[in-house]
Amino acid sequence: PWRIVGHARTLAHLQRRLNAIDAPAWFPERSGVPAGGKVLHLDLHPMNIILDRTGGIIDWTNAARGQGSFDAAMSFALMSGFEVDGVKDRAGRRLMVEVFARSRGRRAIRGRLPEAVRFRLADPHVTPGERLRLQAMLGG
Repeated sequence: PWRIVGHARTLAHLQRRLNAIDAPAWFPERSGVPAGGKVLHLDLHPMNIILDRTGGIIDWTNAARGQGSFDAAMSFALMSGFEVDGVKDRAGRRLMVEVFARSRGRRAIRGRLPEAVRFRLADPHVTPGERLRLQAMLGG
């Protein structure tokens, strides 16, 4: 927990670097993802990062081409929706999300957040608790 700020910044930095890469022609487009030509992970959160010197990113199942701001908004939505128990864990989640947003760029996230939340809500694996948190982000 004492490294949460650094981890949030690392996540934002890795995502920014990833979203700067031009997607190869064979990279898929996904319904609901704004068109663009950059590499998107679409499931980038702390559990999909291996903390070593190179900062390895795992779980590329959802990768697609699109706009980096959408990927940032997806990460924000994923982390905001995580179900955690207890006051300390909720405070840690809030800190992680806030530092990520500040490091990644609030404007980029804010501009794509409704689309990203709707995209996430379309996933049948969203838990009931996560669904409630995401719906609250949409104001409903």
